[in-house]
Amino acid sequence: FPSHDTTGSVYTGNLRNQGTADFKQGATLTGSVDITGSLCVNGDCWPFGGGVGPFAQTASFISVYDTTDQTLDGALTASVFEFNTVDFNRGITLVSSSRFTVSQPGAYNLAFSAQFDKTDSSNSTAYIWLRKNGNDVSQSNTSITLAGGANDRVVAAWNFFLTGSAGDYWEIAWTADDDNTYLQAANAIPGVYPAIPSIIATVNSMY
Repeated sequence: FPSHDTTGSVYTGNLRNQGTADFKQGATLTGSVDITGSLCVNGDCWPFGGGVGPFAQTASFISVYDTTDQTLDGALTASVFEFNTVDFNRGITLVSSSRFTVSQPGAYNLAFSAQFDKTDSSNSTAYIWLRKNGNDVSQSNTSITLAGGANDRVVAAWNFFLTGSAGDYWEIAWTADDDNTYLQAANAIPGVYPAIPSIIATVNSMY
């Protein structure tokens, strides 16, 4: 329909607008809305085109884990978390076992849980940070300390907010000052508890 004031209007069926519609006083839409141009709400506008917009975007997600121990090549030698199982995903893929690769631009939440252990009695400090497209992300590092004897497990678990373009990828990098530090997986005891992955991670779009 052409540009006009739609105060108090009620529409049932398919609504297609290619001009300017000013909805006031609780206009009700029942059915589908086809918008060419921008949608503005209280002065905030989002562009739409080809049926794609902030409310038409399909949610993207991935859930992965790894069932093996992971070790370092040496103390303070950087490595990345690797995963051998994709539980389920849509719109985000796991490339080269470590790269969370997105197919559309947007904001994403990356969360992980990793079980650290060590095989000696000395203290160990492990470091975990984010990489984007192969480059370390500034101010993304966190350290944890494994103190006491061997088998002193520590679980690292937190999240990162990400923004990127189609084709961008992220990795979780790590190292430790003691090469006896590793990521530990554990077997299940049937009828008691399930297996423990060395790492679990999820990534999901936030709009």
